[in-house]
Amino acid sequence: MSPVPILRRPLGGALASAALLLLAAPAQAGDAAACAEAAERAQPLRRAGSLRAARAQLLVCARKECPRVVRKDCEGWLADVDRSIPTVAFRVEGDHGEPTPFA
Repeated sequence: MSPVPILRRPLGGALASAALLLLAAPAQAGDAAACAEAAERAQPLRRAGSLRAARAQLLVCARKECPRVVRKDCEGWLADVDRSIPTVAFRVEGDHGEPTPFA
């Protein structure tokens, strides 16, 4: 299998753009780097099914302070993760239908 150039990888393009923004705006370099790092950390977590951990990283890179190119990807991934996190609501009732606290 031949290596795929970084600009052809989905996240690679976003990270390359974020790197360009780092060079253009040194005052915000820390924020942009943190955004890119959070986006990068979220991907293996998503693939491994660690959705809550991935969500925490995606909330970082979806902040309005993050470069638009990174934020846009993170917002989409965050929506996917939010839809994928299972939710279950339990209601326990007694013999006569009255609410009963969990034991």
